[in-house]
Parts: sequence; structure tokens; C-alpha cells
Amino acid sequence: MALSDSTELKNSENWLRSLSAIFVHKTDIRVNILITT
Repeated sequence: MALSDSTELKNSENWLRSLSAIFVHKTDIRVNILITT
């Protein structure tokens, strides 16, 4: 049980990390557009 719990935790951590990475990436693009225009 503990093994599957830690695996689920890792999966949710990776999901959160990729989600925030996508958000930061989109924000960077928006900021770059604001700066260049």
C-alpha cells in the first residue's frame, strides 16, 4: 500500500510540475509579446 501511495504522490508531483511549467511557459510568451510590442 505504501509503495502505491508513494507512486501516486510522485505522479501527482510530476503532474503539478508539468502543469506549472506549462503555465510559466504561456506567461513567458505573453510577457515577451508585451515587451516586444
